[in-house]
Amino acid sequence: LCTSRTESQHLAGIEMGACGLPIVAPPVGVYWNRTDFPGGICKTDHEPCGDAIRIAMRLGIPQDTVRAYWQREFDMPVIKAQWEKLVAEVEAQ
Repeated sequence: LCTSRTESQHLAGIEMGACGLPIVAPPVGVYWNRTDFPGGICKTDHEPCGDAIRIAMRLGIPQDTVRAYWQREFDMPVIKAQWEKLVAEVEAQ
């Protein structure tokens, strides 16, 4: 569970990959506009995270599914490639 609306990546996201547990987070940083990740989104300041937690728990997402998602989206080679692409785009301008 991450309730921070200012951190773009946080310990809860790291734990998601390490432990294979679903995550519930606000739509901030790496969770912005994500609808296909294993867990739930606390959509607004007015929506309690409890609703998203209950939904994530009901889904019963297997640990291997969570880990596979994390590796596909956030593993070091993936993030490195994204940074290299961004730097190349900036340097080309």
